[in-house]
Amino acid sequence: MDDLVTAAQQNVGEEAATYAVAHAAIPTMHQAGGTDDTTMKQPSVVTHSQHQTPSRSKKTQKIKFPPPSNEIIFGHNENDVLLGRGATTNIHPGNITLRNLCGAVKPTFSAATNAEKRQIAINTAQHIMALDPPGRFLERVEGEITIHEDGSGTFNGMGGAYSNVDVHTLISPSDAKYLNETGWAQNKVGKHWRKALGPWRDVGMEKAVQKTCAV
Repeated sequence: MDDLVTAAQQNVGEEAATYAVAHAAIPTMHQAGGTDDTTMKQPSVVTHSQHQTPSRSKKTQKIKFPPPSNEIIFGHNENDVLLGRGATTNIHPGNITLRNLCGAVKPTFSAATNAEKRQIAINTAQHIMALDPPGRFLERVEGEITIHEDGSGTFNGMGGAYSNVDVHTLISPSDAKYLNETGWAQNKVGKHWRKALGPWRDVGMEKAVQKTCAV
């Protein structure tokens, strides 16, 4: 018990000494041996309220994706997402995959902030693009494909750049494989074949993100 009292007294003594030093009168220049009688100012004490408020963190910068390619695409595969309206796009496998992906993240997406929603859309678009074969977000290019009697096809859009080219020779192997599996390739004068040929243009990542989950 005596030890506790002694320790307490020592603490009180130390606190009193600290207080005395902190509040001791600061000598004037005259008292310090100087020639100026002007009283020296006490150093200012910065209170908690005077501390600078830390600046808020800047908003995350929006990722800028490269512009879309101007390449014209003839045909499409099962993982592509076809932009536009109508039954052709609604029943396309790639569009169904996208709707399923968006449906799976809908609860999280609905409760997310705008920045979080954009990231969810980016992740979803990247999932489509990572499939095998890679999925693309395609929009139809204005113009019409004509199928000739010899089985060749020409496209009259894009300023006539493809007017003398058989567009069937421009179909990629993965697109040709899918179109053969659908049976459309067996009837090259049918509307399904002409619609499938497009031509199409890949809209690029930024527009794909905007289309995904309607961000």
